Amino acid sequence: MIVPLVVTVNMERFGATFTAFDKDVSGVPLAKIEAFADLQLPSSATDVQSHLSGFQDSFLRVRFAMSPSDLQPFMGTTRFTEPLSSSSVPDLIAEPFDLPWWKPLTVQHYLAGKTTFQREGAGRQYQAILIDTTDPQHYIVYLMVFAT
Repeated sequence: MIVPLVVTVNMERFGATFTAFDKDVSGVPLAKIEAFADLQLPSSATDVQSHLSGFQDSFLRVRFAMSPSDLQPFMGTTRFTEPLSSSSVPDLIAEPFDLPWWKPLTVQHYLAGKTTFQREGAGRQYQAILIDTTDPQHYIVYLMVFAT
């Protein structure tokens, strides 16, 4: 007789519980994105796409559209402290990832940066952002978060 085994792990940094077999989760709820990435999405955020993968080391990719007027308030909720670059794409953004909505390397005009920090009571977190500024009326944000 084969008995299925389901292991449930409380991953506090997500603010949620996932089974050990849920290594790939698309459509992560907004509150969980904000808690895991340690930031606040702007109120103008639309067309939010997300994907969470991993088990011990976790990868969160988020793409959303936003109003350019919300860029500074949004960045104020993040851990990015250095000025963003218009000429260098961070490693985490450049890593291959095959979903139709994740296409940061096709962007012509952008602002990009990366940061890292130690989370209290948790491991190290690495973040990278690329903001597509091609359309001055409508920005597309690509955010990659890696937690160890």
